[in-house]
Amino acid sequence: MLKLDKYLNLKTKHGTVVRVVREHYLRKDVPCNNELCNKFCNKGLDCIPSNVSHILIPDCFVARTFAEILDLPELRGLLFLQTVLHSALHDGSRRTYNRLLGKVHDGKSGCAIFANEFCEDIYALQESGEKLEDWQFRLVFRSAEWYFSHLDKQKPIIILTENKEVSPLFSL
Repeated sequence: MLKLDKYLNLKTKHGTVVRVVREHYLRKDVPCNNELCNKFCNKGLDCIPSNVSHILIPDCFVARTFAEILDLPELRGLLFLQTVLHSALHDGSRRTYNRLLGKVHDGKSGCAIFANEFCEDIYALQESGEKLEDWQFRLVFRSAEWYFSHLDKQKPIIILTENKEVSPLFSL
C-alpha cells in the first residue's frame, strides 16, 4: 500500500484560506466488479454481468451532461469511475450524482463502480499546469486501459466522450 498526501486550499465562510492535508492510500487489490474477472477480485453486489457485449465508460463531461440518457434501462454494462462520480458531485449536482448511483444500485442495470483513484496501477498525480479536465480524462483513459488488460481483453471497452481534441491523443 502506498500513501500520498493531497494538499487542498479551502476557503472558510469568513474568507480565510486554510491548507488541509488529506492522506490518499493506493492499493493493488482494488476490486474490478466484473463477473468476467479471473483474478479473484472481490465481487460486490453491483457487478457488470458477463453477458454484456461491451463495457461503456463515460467520461466526466458525458456523465454530468447526459445522465438522463445513461439512466435508460437499455444501456447495460456501464462502468462508472470514482473520478467521474466525484466530478458529477462537485462540478455537476447532487441530483446527477444520485441518478448515476441509482443506476448502479439498480439490480437489473448491470452497472458498476470502479474505485480508480485508489488503484496503484492507475492513479497519477495532476501535473503542474495541467487542467482539471485533462487530468480527469487521463485517469479515465488509464482506467480503461487497465480494465481491458485486467479482464484479459475479453470484452471491448468504449470510452464515451464529447472531447474531440483529446480523443486522437488517447486512441489505441
